[in-house]
Amino acid sequence: MSNLVLPANCVEIENEEMEYVDGGVYISNSTLKQIVFAGVGASAGVSVAAIQGSIYAIAAAMASAVPALGWVTGAALAAVAGSFAVAAAQAISRGKGIQVGVGWPLGLTFAVA
Repeated sequence: MSNLVLPANCVEIENEEMEYVDGGVYISNSTLKQIVFAGVGASAGVSVAAIQGSIYAIAAAMASAVPALGWVTGAALAAVAGSFAVAAAQAISRGKGIQVGVGWPLGLTFAVA
């Protein structure tokens, strides 16, 4: 049997940090509704197009508010707007939340959970 040998300069990682490294967070249905309805400015009946449009508006605002780095964050947000909008609309209509993960090569992933 062979033993795992770690380099001398390795750093021990706590359980909470491992969860963060693995990525992901769960957004409950009630929190998701608050986020989406506040962003769209509605209280019910929100479409995928409306959610996606509000995300694009937030991304543009971020890009213009912070000229040096805002465009990076805005571009990253705009890149996932469509997939978030679809997952959010499905989750809200089903009374479920969204599991947000980190995927490669697409960046953030969204699954109704």
